[in-house]
Amino acid sequence: RGQVIAFGRRILGEGQPKYLNSPESLLFAKRRTLYKPVLPSSFMTKTPPPFLIVEGYMDVITLTQAGFYNTVAPLGTALTEEQLQEIWKISHEPILCFDGDEAGARAAYRAANRALPLLKPGYSLQFVTLPPGEDPDSLVRNGDKSVFNKIVNTPHSLVEILWQNNVLKQRTDTPEHLALVRKNFEELLKKIHDPSIRYLYKKTFDSKFFKFLSQTSFQLRQKKSNNNFLEANLGVRTFFDSQKRQRYILLAILLNHCQLLHEVGEQFAALELPEPEFKKLRDDLFLLFNHNPDLDGKTLKPHLLEQGHLETLDKILTEDTYLHASFARPNASIEAAKKGWKDIWQLVRDSSHIKNDVSFLRNDLETTMTLEAWSKFRALTEQSLLAKKDIFEDESEKSKI
Repeated sequence: RGQVIAFGRRILGEGQPKYLNSPESLLFAKRRTLYKPVLPSSFMTKTPPPFLIVEGYMDVITLTQAGFYNTVAPLGTALTEEQLQEIWKISHEPILCFDGDEAGARAAYRAANRALPLLKPGYSLQFVTLPPGEDPDSLVRNGDKSVFNKIVNTPHSLVEILWQNNVLKQRTDTPEHLALVRKNFEELLKKIHDPSIRYLYKKTFDSKFFKFLSQTSFQLRQKKSNNNFLEANLGVRTFFDSQKRQRYILLAILLNHCQLLHEVGEQFAALELPEPEFKKLRDDLFLLFNHNPDLDGKTLKPHLLEQGHLETLDKILTEDTYLHASFARPNASIEAAKKGWKDIWQLVRDSSHIKNDVSFLRNDLETTMTLEAWSKFRALTEQSLLAKKDIFEDESEKSKI
């Protein structure tokens, strides 16, 4: 009603207590009362969101003077459940705007935890982070109202604040610490009483956690790059990771050792070739070989050049291809070429199966979001990498010789 129910005082300078209020009464209780200057109703109707919750009286006074009329503060205490319930009667998603220091961050996180049991559909909290050492009062008084306005218009959600504090600020460099992070977050979610919100928070966390896991595992693999496979031959790993490069090797083997078509013709016909120029090369290669089964690498290439395959051959028969697939070179023995074909063909087959399995597990992961699904997905992708590594190491030793 705009009538005084109590007085509040804040000390200017050092000293204790910092805040002092009137004794509590039937009308006044700190836990359910908020500080806000009484303004004419015309001010309030002209004021759009956001609705701000700040730490103290001076922040409220300064922001109100700057035109942020929808601003309140607790009475020198942490934000309470009762105060939050009162605020939700006015704004369903108020913004907490605490000081940009460690104490302000801790206060914001305490408020986030306190809000969890009270959450209900459509009602939550938002958070903004001020520059270090600043509070709303100092930021606006220094003439940075536009900066403050920009900060207020880009708030973080409640789930993001929980994520930042429970994951990004914790140790995550070992599986044990990752498991602890997950366990702590699941304990935190138990505070949410509303089952639908608790379920959706868990789904959101699982999605963010598994994405974080994939990034973390990649970074851990990068740190281990002092071994031969991941460091000395980093370019080769990338080379073998490319299915297109695998096709280059298979085509190079048959271009230089086309007599192998007697044995691998069916496999070559079944090889997936997305590139139109590669499909045309395969068709012409089969056609030429059917007419003259005695062709070899030297006599085959002139015929293919006549068919217009110059650019395609230049793409395939390169030193880059031969560097890590010496069995594809023209001077390689037919036995080495045959073994090389077998190894690469098996890799292509495995990659195809793994690709299908990975696609299935990825869909499973998106729907179930369990640690078991993630473990299967990760194991399968690493299996693909290890298969490529085994073939590479054999060829790498030959290249060194």
